[in-house]
Amino acid sequence: MLVLKLTAQHQWKWYSRRRLIQKIEESPDRHPVCNKYGRLTTRRGITMIRLEITEYEFWQELATRGQLMNGFWYSAIVVPTMVAAIFAYGLMLFSLRRENRMITTFIWIFIASIPIILILPSFLIQINPFGILRLVNFTPPDTTQQFNRASVLQISDYLNRLATMGMIGAALTLGTLFASSIVGGYAPEPIRALTQRITQAVTRAFTGSRTRAQRAGHAPHGKLRVINGNHAKQEFSITDGAIIGKTEATMPITDAIISRRHAQLSVRNGQSYIADAGSKNGTFIRREDQFIPVSTHPEALQSGDVVFLGDPEVEQAVQLAYELAQPEGAAQ
Repeated sequence: MLVLKLTAQHQWKWYSRRRLIQKIEESPDRHPVCNKYGRLTTRRGITMIRLEITEYEFWQELATRGQLMNGFWYSAIVVPTMVAAIFAYGLMLFSLRRENRMITTFIWIFIASIPIILILPSFLIQINPFGILRLVNFTPPDTTQQFNRASVLQISDYLNRLATMGMIGAALTLGTLFASSIVGGYAPEPIRALTQRITQAVTRAFTGSRTRAQRAGHAPHGKLRVINGNHAKQEFSITDGAIIGKTEATMPITDAIISRRHAQLSVRNGQSYIADAGSKNGTFIRREDQFIPVSTHPEALQSGDVVFLGDPEVEQAVQLAYELAQPEGAAQ
């Protein structure tokens, strides 16, 4: 009978069974696995000796003798979760394509990269467990019998921690997908409205003095009063650099016709100006029964002007009435 032997150098050699056993007996140090455990398996009349355990045996040992509680994570979940995290990262980059503020872009990109960082170690373990474990000075044993319990418990604890990190990354991936839909303006209208209310509440909490001034009607540069739409009767005090839009706006208006960053206000020498911020449906001013298209260059606002966010011929266009600031004590 012929015997097939795989050496440590991955070279194939043929021996008779008698000759192989003789070599094992003569050189026990050279063949410790065969000498101690006699790992001879016969298939179709050929006996094969393998000097390194397979990945399947490795995971089986961790599951049976160790305390690997998160084996399901490595076997079925980590790969699709990694794909989802990369997709969420790409979606965030796409959502930020029109963002001009570098600090905002950097913060969102950093947040989107956290799930990938947390999932990556366990993903690499699943792809190449022996290669990664060798990086931490662990040499896979030749057989499962040489896999002592101390090593099994140590590796199981290490992999459980990585799996826990990966699960946290999976949860954050869902948050990243949700945040990307909001940043890009893809979320359903109720979600955008809820997010906007939360943003306004947080803004009021951190800018209490400014909010109190607005409630008191203090608008030294005039104000815009919403005539129709979701925010009818709401008033906004004009400030230099204020943004009108759905998201990331100091004057949030969430109607469907409004762009994420629709228009921008500015104040120079006491005069209020408005400019289109590259919106999809445009910005217009109605002045004495005439409609003036507003470009990206600031247009001065005059008393009695009505700003249209969207085409004036479209019923959904949001109208904002411009009102000049009243002198102090005029309302008394």
